[in-house]
Order: sequence, then C-alpha cells, then structure tokens
Amino acid sequence: MANFAPHRISFVLLLLGLKAPIALVAGAGLLLARHAVYASTLLRNQFRGTYILYYIPAVVLYASVLWASYRAHALGVVEWKGRRISVRAAG
Repeated sequence: MANFAPHRISFVLLLLGLKAPIALVAGAGLLLARHAVYASTLLRNQFRGTYILYYIPAVVLYASVLWASYRAHALGVVEWKGRRISVRAAG
C-alpha cells in the first residue's frame, strides 16, 4: 500500500492546484519523480525505457478495476455474462 500513497498525494496536489498554483507544481513534480523511479526500475530490470509510456494508462485501468470491484461488493451483487450473482456470505 505504500506504493500507492505518492499517487494519492500527487492527485490531491493536482486538484489543489486549481486554487493554488504552487500545489500544481508540487503535484506535477511528485508525479514526474514517481515516473522517473519507475523508469529506472524498468531499465535496471533490462526492460526498454519506452515501456514507461504504459505506466499512466496502466494505473488508470488498475484503479478502475479496483473501483468496479469495490462498487460491486458494496452493492452485494456482481453481474457476469448477464447473470446476477450475490456476493454476500451464505448463512
């Protein structure tokens, strides 16, 4: 969960940047720093540096899947292939 914290902080700073420009600069800087750390990890593990282009779309897709899972479990029903399946514990 510690890896997710910089994304949250940068997102909040980017939103606050609508009111305070310094927060926008800080949020963009934090996001760029996280991007650079990921790029160095890719290169250290002998992957191409151009794979960094998949980082932001991957984060967005992963977060949307987590949100859909949370929402389905909060409602207590998952719909799959036209069938509604209860996710409540039997008992």
